[in-house]
Amino acid sequence: MPPTKNKSAGFVQGKWLQQALESLGETQSSAALKMGRHPSFFSKHINDKMYFGAEKLSELARTFPDLNIRYVLTGEGEPLL
Repeated sequence: MPPTKNKSAGFVQGKWLQQALESLGETQSSAALKMGRHPSFFSKHINDKMYFGAEKLSELARTFPDLNIRYVLTGEGEPLL
């Protein structure tokens, strides 16, 4: 599947976030609940319907400090630091 083009974010694929969460041993729902969010919080990003901005990525990084945000955005490197 070719990368999804998002004018403001460049090429982003939601599967990278999914893979990173799985590497943490988290489901979308469990990770969202740890962030105090609705269980479907990650759904649109992972399904390439929209992408998180800086504020949500920062929240994700603070909640899961071992998560490699670069991997979430680019697919480069390893999912965990």
